Amino acid sequence: MRGQDLARLIEVGLSRKPDAMVIGNFIPDAENEGIRAAVEAGIEVVVINTGSDNWKELGALTFVGEDSTAVGRKAAELHLASGATHGMCINHVPGNPGTEARCQGFKEDMEAGGKKVTVLNLPYSSQGSPQQIVQAITGALTADKTINAIYTLGSGLAENAMQAVADGGFAETVKVGTSDVSRRTLEAVRDGKLVFDLDQQPYLQGYYGVLIAAQHLKYGIQPVGAVTTGPLIITKENVDKVLNPEVVPYRGAM
Repeated sequence: MRGQDLARLIEVGLSRKPDAMVIGNFIPDAENEGIRAAVEAGIEVVVINTGSDNWKELGALTFVGEDSTAVGRKAAELHLASGATHGMCINHVPGNPGTEARCQGFKEDMEAGGKKVTVLNLPYSSQGSPQQIVQAITGALTADKTINAIYTLGSGLAENAMQAVADGGFAETVKVGTSDVSRRTLEAVRDGKLVFDLDQQPYLQGYYGVLIAAQHLKYGIQPVGAVTTGPLIITKENVDKVLNPEVVPYRGAM
């Protein structure tokens, strides 16, 4: 979704004069003004999913979501433990503070471990075109055969990366890990095609976001800081529990 579309959604929400709004600040340059306008209008705002770095200055009640930098660092830790020496972080939403922070955390900890890092920023035009994404990943792996670990920032991107690794003949040399889950990525963890899957638990973000707003309106209570929902680390050791059919419907990707 484009920034102007997100800004318009906030405008529509404001026009309905709600008591509270729960907003994901995915593209701050487009959404900050609307969030400030909501707060100034006396609307209680809870920021969820993305926006951990500026919810306080915008005047929101709290933030519910992951510490994206810490998530990237955890991805680096898991890849380093599996023997990675050159990692590639694939950012499918350049400019989004959450994805930027994930790659930055990954880069910092990989380099702190004495390893190399490449960041592959995918153009917005590739969104919705799995073939273009697979080609971009294959091209990067072909251009630098020292890359032996990939960190993707979404479940769909993980599927694209796994396809690129398989089609390009890199299955024996390149390991893939991801953030955000789907049934396919969980099955890939179970089958050994993904090293790890980091779940930000978006169901909890929406649930707690609405709960906090409602509790504040009704009783005047709220958390005194951000509420962290991830990452929940999923590997082959615990993936069977996560694949429980009663659990999976509540999971999703950013």
